[in-house]
Amino acid sequence: MSEIKWKSLEFEYREKNFSWYFITVLIGIIITIIALWQKNLLLAIFTIIATTMMIYWASQKPRTINYSLTDNHFMVDETTYDLEAFSEFYVDNHLLVLKNKNRLDSYVKAMIESSQKNEIREHLEHILPDFDYEESLSEVISRKIGF
Repeated sequence: MSEIKWKSLEFEYREKNFSWYFITVLIGIIITIIALWQKNLLLAIFTIIATTMMIYWASQKPRTINYSLTDNHFMVDETTYDLEAFSEFYVDNHLLVLKNKNRLDSYVKAMIESSQKNEIREHLEHILPDFDYEESLSEVISRKIGF
């Protein structure tokens, strides 16, 4: 049984400058003022909470995660996934995507080194079919705003 092990960051971190935080807070304040002007207290509270969460998440640094891929399992730190639970896989220079058969938890993603791309692809080709992964709209928006 062959095993591929690697360590990678949880996500690709993008440094945010003062302008990013200023614009985020400014947009939050404007939406809150409009919500209060319209007497929509629920939207105002939601906007304050959402703005606070965005600022908190923007300052979070990614942690290092241990990955392991065998013929039967994919391990992410202490969590083990059976490869039988996945229907397809996608590999590019920096990302491994496993498509889950369960529709509620559709993808499991892992950052990879570009040097491991071919090794991981060759390993998974014998187990799962390959597919073309396209980013969702929310992933595109998250990337555009710096997440």
